[in-house]
Amino acid sequence: MSVIGYAMGIDEAGRGPVLGPLVYGTVYCRSDYKNQVKEVFKVKDSKQLTAKARSKIFQDLEAATEDISYFVNIVSADEISQKMLRRQKYSLNQISFDCAMSLIEQVMQDLAQRTVSDTSGNRHVLREVYVDTVGKPAKYQAMLEEKFPTIDDIQVAAKADD
Repeated sequence: MSVIGYAMGIDEAGRGPVLGPLVYGTVYCRSDYKNQVKEVFKVKDSKQLTAKARSKIFQDLEAATEDISYFVNIVSADEISQKMLRRQKYSLNQISFDCAMSLIEQVMQDLAQRTVSDTSGNRHVLREVYVDTVGKPAKYQAMLEEKFPTIDDIQVAAKADD
């Protein structure tokens, strides 16, 4: 039995709009495939793309399901308001952190499922996480490292999507 490592990146869209949702997404693939993903999709920040280019990339992503996968978490404007107006403070940064944790958990669950169904007996393990930061990168990274001690490399940085 061998271990197959995976890498994932997390980014958000929608922290700026007042009325729209907060959308957190992740794309993940085998660690040995991540450089190819960069070459195939040639994307740094989807906000810099036209709607047509984003649609084409999404179609390519859907077609590459053997090599690359994704999850999306959407927090509606109403949910954001409800959380932020609670008596006990629940900041937009905390909502963002919770979304990132949820995405990591979803990927880890998917990889555990892959391990169960792998007829070769391989273990599929999340090894690398790259997060475009909100707030202070060091604090955010420390929180993720504490929550997910089995992940070898967690990097939180401003403009990580670049």
